[in-house]
Amino acid sequence: MGSKQRFAYSALGDAVNQASRFEGQTKAYGVPIILGENTAQKVQDLALLELDWIRVKGKTKPSRIFALLGDAAMTKTYDYKSRKATHDAMLKAYRAGNFQEAMAQAQSCMAMKGSDLTALYRLYEARCREFLDHPPAAWDGVYEAKSK
Repeated sequence: MGSKQRFAYSALGDAVNQASRFEGQTKAYGVPIILGENTAQKVQDLALLELDWIRVKGKTKPSRIFALLGDAAMTKTYDYKSRKATHDAMLKAYRAGNFQEAMAQAQSCMAMKGSDLTALYRLYEARCREFLDHPPAAWDGVYEAKSK
């Protein structure tokens, strides 16, 4: 948007709104950059970790979100490959409703060297404890984001 008299350009649309919602989740997940699934598919050569499957405020359809950890060189390192395998196992257990196993995998991820993702794994530990204490009535593996 803009004109010859006023140079005020803005991006509009659903994708922009959703990107804003993802950016609002960075603090909760403890990562500086969150990518949506469409963007993640376009940069598969970069070091990414799937963070969650969330339903953001104002949306009914869940979205997969990813953390950008590093460049293509990082994907070749043992530390990244090891973290990704353990992290993916945690997500698999979490989505299957095996919260005890997911919590154990989150603790294993925290013990690994490399990127500091402690806030992310503490988030999963807290969710798992909550679900163990108060099992969800209908679990589909999707987290309902409470904030923008």
